[in-house]
Amino acid sequence: MIGGVGLFGLLSFRKNYAMIFITSASLAVIYIVLYKFLFIDQFNQNYVNQVLEIGLKPTSQLLTELFQGLATSFNPFIHMSNPNGGIINYGIYGIGILNVFLIIFLFLKNKLTETEKFIILLGVSGIICSYFVQYFYGIDPLDYRLLAPFTFPIWLVYLKKVFEIFRLKTYIIGALSLLSGLAFTWLSKGFYLENREEMSTFLKSEKLENSPLLFYVDDMEDLEKVQIAELISTVNPKVKLTFKPQDTLQKTTITTYKVLRKIKIDKNKYQ
Repeated sequence: MIGGVGLFGLLSFRKNYAMIFITSASLAVIYIVLYKFLFIDQFNQNYVNQVLEIGLKPTSQLLTELFQGLATSFNPFIHMSNPNGGIINYGIYGIGILNVFLIIFLFLKNKLTETEKFIILLGVSGIICSYFVQYFYGIDPLDYRLLAPFTFPIWLVYLKKVFEIFRLKTYIIGALSLLSGLAFTWLSKGFYLENREEMSTFLKSEKLENSPLLFYVDDMEDLEKVQIAELISTVNPKVKLTFKPQDTLQKTTITTYKVLRKIKIDKNKYQ
């Protein structure tokens, strides 16, 4: 956002309000520098060296994730894709990309006010900076959750332009978006109470409902295993994750295999 504010000031350099934006961005940059030296360094002087790492992900992967993130963020109805792939993703990505082209078309065809240009520039600069920061700082893949603060201002201007053309019919988009969200929420409803009862039965049978526990996980990205650990914590909160294979030899260490061998956990394919 700081970059967007400063860039807007530079692009509007000949206008009387340009220095307001340039000065605001400059003060923000100065604040960040002071914050680093006067606050962060007081706790960890090696912070920057520890968190910055070049070449975390290849460009091919980052571009793919950016495409998927933009396609779902600008899909008015479904803001996520099927992580397992499948033909449904072609429809999800297709609607999102077609909407992106429509946004570009409307912005080029209709004259934008200075305020609208500023709002759009904030959104675009935020998306661009979020992409490039991934080259040296580890963050989650850019998805709807991370891109929403920057796609939201673009959506505001876009829907304003659509409203100028279709007037009240524009609200159909919002209604369909809410309906699709309600349908997805209903389909993705979990079996939390049933699964918790099964887990409680398992822990009691193993006489582990009150004991300090370890749950072995070899990959934090494996959400199925992590969710089982979370389910255990709803019955016995004294559970910690372990990444050491040798810990599985202990009776108080639980693994996914031990759990699924004795109980069945209901899964929802829409979650």
